[in-house]
Amino acid sequence: MQINLIKEICEFFKNIPYKDETIVDFDYKLDNILFKNGEDEIFAIVDFEYSHKTIPQLDVIKSARFFARTEDETKLDFDMFNKFINAYLNINSLPINKHNIYCMLMFLVIRRLTYALQYYYYHTKNEIEYKNLAEKDLELVKFIYNNKNKFYL
Repeated sequence: MQINLIKEICEFFKNIPYKDETIVDFDYKLDNILFKNGEDEIFAIVDFEYSHKTIPQLDVIKSARFFARTEDETKLDFDMFNKFINAYLNINSLPINKHNIYCMLMFLVIRRLTYALQYYYYHTKNEIEYKNLAEKDLELVKFIYNNKNKFYL
């Protein structure tokens, strides 16, 4: 699984079908959204420290992952994930397909997994928080891999 997965992700980004880059938030989650007087209407989006230039599809998928993660963060609620993606696509036209969503989501989870391992082994003198994060992300990679047929548009 591991080598083929890495090859698949590398091949996707080598031949990425999206060329339009833009400034993205890259940390769009409930913690960073302020609502008007307890209503559903968004008042403001805050915390732009991770903003950078990339393809918008990556930001949308990262956001969908935040909204669809389970409490223990080792699985995704695919129904919620797909609803987020489809709700976004109903408002904004964005070229994307199931395979691309899968590759970009795996890239994002593996990327965070490698950061957690880097901090665990080299920066924090084995701080347990990063070890736990790495273990959760490894479980999430396995879960997504074993359920990749559950993405729909």
